[in-house]
Amino acid sequence: QCPGDILMLSACVRDIKLWNPHFELDVRTSCDIVFDNNPHIIKLKENDPSVRVLDMHYEIVHESNQNMHQHFIHGFIKDFNEQAGCSIKLTQFKPDLHLTKEEKETPVFKNQPEKFVLLNAGGKTDYKTKWWWTSAWKEVVENCPDIQFIQVGKPDKKDTGAGQAVHEVLKCPNVIAKINKTSMRELIRLVYQSVGILSVVTSIMHIAAAFDRHAAVVAAGHEPWWWERYPGHNYFHTIGALECCGLGGCWKKECENKNERGRQKCMEMIDPSQVAAAIRTWF
Repeated sequence: QCPGDILMLSACVRDIKLWNPHFELDVRTSCDIVFDNNPHIIKLKENDPSVRVLDMHYEIVHESNQNMHQHFIHGFIKDFNEQAGCSIKLTQFKPDLHLTKEEKETPVFKNQPEKFVLLNAGGKTDYKTKWWWTSAWKEVVENCPDIQFIQVGKPDKKDTGAGQAVHEVLKCPNVIAKINKTSMRELIRLVYQSVGILSVVTSIMHIAAAFDRHAAVVAAGHEPWWWERYPGHNYFHTIGALECCGLGGCWKKECENKNERGRQKCMEMIDPSQVAAAIRTWF
């Protein structure tokens, strides 16, 4: 599962423990670093006969277009309740991340600006519907000349396989390029240390929510906004604007509704100047 999924699981773990303080919990995930310093988990052995192992999922995603009252963050909680026969409820509308005092206060990079926006201008090769083009990202940045951006992500390589993230460096005077320079834990710290983030729908928007940071999310029509959006985030979507995303997200890996320039119509409806205007209000 991708880091965004594990971040949603962190909210479930928090609320299992809050509703059932006597439960002892441990996790095995593809991104266990999300749970570093987490006070709600202890080390358990899977082969211990007193330990029950649950394989967690979020099946409500399959009804996300039809149910506006369910967010991504509710998915694992619902699955846990069904498997364990419990009735826990969401207590905080955000993932649950825990940093040490040192992680919070020590800059990730030398000469790191005191105030900056964390930029993730790219996407995964198996979900190109969500990609915005480089010129659009650059226009946002250029419309915020007095704001420093730190760009993170993975390098743009021609041989990148399916499911891998790729990001092209934005060559702008107010962009500090740190592509391929962060671990997952450092990325979490950077979001905490930032004023906010700029990205498509991806893991750093969930990290921003965990720390009550601003977010400008270029979402368009891939997912229904009610499935991903957090209170206080600037979320730019096109649900209801096109037939392909008229009543919900298209959820397509490859866009089937492109314009004459080969671009996704929904993504081209997002105005970079409006995204930039939202970011400027954070300062």
